[in-house]
Amino acid sequence: MPNAFSPNNDGINDFFKPYFSDSEVTTFSYKVFDRWGSLLYSSTDPFGHGWDGYVNGKECLSGTYVYFLEANSGMCGGTLMKGDFVLVK
Repeated sequence: MPNAFSPNNDGINDFFKPYFSDSEVTTFSYKVFDRWGSLLYSSTDPFGHGWDGYVNGKECLSGTYVYFLEANSGMCGGTLMKGDFVLVK
């Protein structure tokens, strides 16, 4: 997982998302929360765009956010990851 991203539409690190080398992901749940525990983004698509730094059409502030990721694949079995990252403006 990346530890930072900068959603400034320059085409580099504009989305926060996991990257998989295994195309056989069978189940996937990915969530992003703010530091107060509010859910900001959720996805079940392992190959989607990821979080763009917006919530309800409004830009989120620079700062630290938290993610939870659960995934299963034919190659790696089950994975549970959690951590934090920085949104940089």
